[in-house]
Amino acid sequence: MSDAGFIADKEARIAEILERGYAWLDTDTPDRMLDAADFVRALEKRQGFKIASPEEIAFHKGLIDVASLERAIAKFGKSDYGRYLNRLFVLKDILAVRVQMVGVQLRRLSTVDLPHLHGIARS
Repeated sequence: MSDAGFIADKEARIAEILERGYAWLDTDTPDRMLDAADFVRALEKRQGFKIASPEEIAFHKGLIDVASLERAIAKFGKSDYGRYLNRLFVLKDILAVRVQMVGVQLRRLSTVDLPHLHGIARS
């Protein structure tokens, strides 16, 4: 099998294994390495999320606590990555407020008598 045939076969096998939302980036030449870096940079910039952030992954999986995340933020300081990690606290707080609001709304709905809806449901 020629090199081109081997590469085409390899890419076909990889495409079968990877699910939607994944990308395979060959970085075997300087040009391909630069292409991969450009792709990752564009994706992170557009989506606002890092492709791979060990601290973020560990925090979301419960492998590190808030204190450990704070130490990582302090370690990275005011760098882009440090600011990115700091956003996790802001997002966590926003999510907590939203969960509380939904809980309050659900409690209100469960205590409200809505007999007219029961009649509509039977119609």
